[in-house]
Amino acid sequence: MTAGQEPVEPDGLAAEGTGQLPEADEQIALLRTKAQRLVRANLALLRQVRPASVLQWTTHDIRSVLGAGHAGVVLFDGPDGGTGTVVQSGLARSVGGTIAVERAEADGLLRKALETGRPLRLDDIRPHTAVLGLPDGHPITSFVSAPLVRHREVIGLVYAANKRGGPEFTLEDERFVARMAAELSRTPLWSEAATPELVDRIAVASQSLRKEMEATRSFLSSLSHELRGSIAGIMVSAELLSDPSFGRLAEDQVRAVGGRIHNVASHLLALVDNLLDLGRLEAGRLDVRPQPVDISAVLDDVSALISPLAGSAAIAIEWPGLAGVPRVLADPIRLRQVLVNLLTNAVKFTDAGGRAWLEIEVGPEQVHFAVCDTGRGIPPSETERIFEPFERGDGSHGQGVGLGLAICQRIVALHGSRLEVSSEVGIGSRFCFSLRRSREPLPPRLLRPTGGQSAVVGEDGGAASILVVEDDAVSRQSISDVLTAAGYRVRSVATRSGALEAIASSPADVVVLDVQLPDGSGLEIIESLRGGVDRPLAVVVLSADRIGDTAERAVAAGCDRFGLKPIAARDLLGLIAEAVEECHAGRPARPVS
Repeated sequence: MTAGQEPVEPDGLAAEGTGQLPEADEQIALLRTKAQRLVRANLALLRQVRPASVLQWTTHDIRSVLGAGHAGVVLFDGPDGGTGTVVQSGLARSVGGTIAVERAEADGLLRKALETGRPLRLDDIRPHTAVLGLPDGHPITSFVSAPLVRHREVIGLVYAANKRGGPEFTLEDERFVARMAAELSRTPLWSEAATPELVDRIAVASQSLRKEMEATRSFLSSLSHELRGSIAGIMVSAELLSDPSFGRLAEDQVRAVGGRIHNVASHLLALVDNLLDLGRLEAGRLDVRPQPVDISAVLDDVSALISPLAGSAAIAIEWPGLAGVPRVLADPIRLRQVLVNLLTNAVKFTDAGGRAWLEIEVGPEQVHFAVCDTGRGIPPSETERIFEPFERGDGSHGQGVGLGLAICQRIVALHGSRLEVSSEVGIGSRFCFSLRRSREPLPPRLLRPTGGQSAVVGEDGGAASILVVEDDAVSRQSISDVLTAAGYRVRSVATRSGALEAIASSPADVVVLDVQLPDGSGLEIIESLRGGVDRPLAVVVLSADRIGDTAERAVAAGCDRFGLKPIAARDLLGLIAEAVEECHAGRPARPVS
């Protein structure tokens, strides 16, 4: 692209059908706009109270906002001076530094940028061998600049180089540089006024804000990458299954493709759950409900998730013996979440052939947990930073946006403990925390999904009849397909009114009921559904709400079982089987959330 050439902007969604997410792009664009406004406001403040620092601060800000590898300001000393300096950010002193320049000796790209008197944008400056102020072999490629003009005379140049995450700077980047150059042109750049103490404080706060802004932008970029990559994988796999032009797939191929879709969707679900949990933690709304917990029950679930992951990565996973291990006081769901996160990291950051393991040590008052691995290890400089939201180790690659450890640390803190790490690069890492021993007897254990796939018998002696009430067409069809495949007789509707009409016309043994329906809450019709049949009616409520108190409200409304969406097919079948069996036995229901 040459100077002044306009990029061709796509009409509408240029990447439609490729897995891109316009919403993520909009969020990044909004953040970029806010950052530009903040930088311009910061410049306006500094030029009033700290003009001597304007050039260096502005250079850092331009580099940060544009996502550039380097940025700089060329300024000729004094309003009429012929010599000048370059203030830069991002180049090592051996390459950049403060470089004296002569206006008369300007050559190559610098002369072109100065003489045009307008913004310049190039995708590769390496062909320009005579670039004043940059030594031979300089690392700069893509380039954008705008002149500093005062009283119709060019007094300097603002530039940025090496666009990160793209081959060249955009038209929006060029306009931002031009706006910053215009702001600098109105600034008393040669003043040596003293700096008030308040300004020093503002400068420190501005630097902290800039770091936070950089972390947020990095997070949004990682999040966009995660979402786009995962959705693209799902779309391609689904196309392979649905497009006849690919031919008929063998049964093992279909199962393999389905397995890939399930794995990617599970990763997306974990990502969404982490985002929701972080939001609740930041708002102080994530509560833990400590109770006597049988560790073996938690480890059964953890092992079911981690062992296949370790096997596919060729990592040996080792589990501790549980003989003599007492119950602990913990929230079982959150304890499971912490162990899954830590062990997933242990597997992810360990090379094939390595080991990961869980240690449990019983003390007089506490039970100590340690998740260990023989992975790449963590440098001492990073052992604090990795617990901050959106932060990842410098060597981190692949999936993840830097939320897992931050959430684990806060969950452990809510249990009155602390998550600590000891690590050695090239040797491995060890993450430790402790939980209090339980002195109370374990209450009757809630029934867990049995994972059964055979249909249970209904009131008439045949396979139970199920009414699915779900407004989302894809979810409604998917649930119906699973239940039909398991041998149930299935009907489905999309609304509360449709559910009441269906029950009135033909009774059912089970209602699988969504909470949020187009014509109101599904919880409000549970009593009416039961009043419309002359037989025991099991109600299984499903909801995607992880933030509110939907589970408690469902129990209060009289449901027999509760499950969070998305729910695994085996778990749904298990909840239905339990609910039907309890209704037939006349036992009080014990909902599972």
